This record gives sequence, C-alpha cells and structure tokens, in this order.
Amino acid sequence: MAEVTDKSFIHKQTAPLAQWVILHELEKYPAVSVVDAFKNKIDSEVIYTNINTVTVNLAKATSGYAYLN
Repeated sequence: MAEVTDKSFIHKQTAPLAQWVILHELEKYPAVSVVDAFKNKIDSEVIYTNINTVTVNLAKATSGYAYLN
C-alpha cells in the first residue's frame, strides 16, 4: 500500500488588506483557515479562483496568516 502525503501552504499577509489573493500551487482546492497577526481566528469568505488560487474576503483590512491544507 502506498503512503499518501498531503500538501499544505501558509500564506503570510503583511500589508493589511480586506481581500487577499493567494497563489498556493497545491494543485487542489484546499481548506482555508484565516487568523490575524495575533493568531485570532477571522471569519472570511473564501473563493476558489482555480485549482491553485484562492481569494479571501474579510470584513476589514487585516494582516495575518492563511493556513491551507
């Protein structure tokens, strides 16, 4: 039996923006979790532009991280 390994990606958004466009090159539609710079979870809208790009829409301009897996 072959071992299955999954890919993940961490996006760091340094400039506060209300919309983050993330090129992840994972070749899949990943689950996305978003946190601010203080690691507080943020509610967001995630749009899958294509298999390698997601757009994250936030209520206000924010910096932080998006965890994709």
